[in-house]
Amino acid sequence: MKRRAVLLCLVILIIITGSLYSNATQIILKVNYPKMVLDNDEIDIGYYEKVVPVIVNNRTMVPIRSIVEVLGGVVNWDDSDEKISIEYNDRKIEMRVNDNNITVDGEDKYSDVPPMIVDDWTMVPLRFISENFGLLINWDSKNKKITIKTNQQDFEKYKGQISFWHYNVEELTGMVKAFNKVYPNITVNLTVNTLKNMEYQNKLTAAVRAGSQVPDIFASEGTFVKRFVDDNDFYMDISDRARELSGNMVTYTVDLEQTIEEKLRPYQIKFQ
Repeated sequence: MKRRAVLLCLVILIIITGSLYSNATQIILKVNYPKMVLDNDEIDIGYYEKVVPVIVNNRTMVPIRSIVEVLGGVVNWDDSDEKISIEYNDRKIEMRVNDNNITVDGEDKYSDVPPMIVDDWTMVPLRFISENFGLLINWDSKNKKITIKTNQQDFEKYKGQISFWHYNVEELTGMVKAFNKVYPNITVNLTVNTLKNMEYQNKLTAAVRAGSQVPDIFASEGTFVKRFVDDNDFYMDISDRARELSGNMVTYTVDLEQTIEEKLRPYQIKFQ
């Protein structure tokens, strides 16, 4: 049950952030250009402020957080000692700003160019990404363009089936399409139930309480999440990690609605 709760959190995160974390299979960046192309979609490299790849001492430096997160990895920043922790593709890497010594899966390694802060963003040399993440890198020196590709075979080796319940067919279809683009050999069995008359909530509650025919992944939202929180085994208790998770989140304001006086009534959410 805890595995389902973790997967649910990932689904909610995808819904909130849209295409921000898309598990892209190809990224294209250009030096001094603030946007990147994820497969066929162009988005800002920085989520809330401008950031661009730069050349420092004849080395191409790229923003590590933006690249790792759109590939589906996780980046954590410890402000107390300027330590960066990265988890991607079954690898864990730890490094510190202006320190040539890094740790890869517990093994000490040396980088000839250390991570550095440029305009408040942590930048690492392009070679670092290629050597430590198993990514394919192409550098177009004429156009100063960087193409980063994942090793698709790593994802194609995963085979099997998962079940996914949702209440919105448009959201569900989009997420499954993006998932199968990365994991083409995993079949997603879809079930869509309407929220009308609590049909979706009642079916999900009955399945979990009975312990049978429970989906691997299910979607939820704020309007009825309390019902599931009050029921044992629906969600994992992460109270002991709340401070840690909160420290890695950024406040993002959404225009939820307007009042009669046409004043915006913002709604603040946080995402990692």
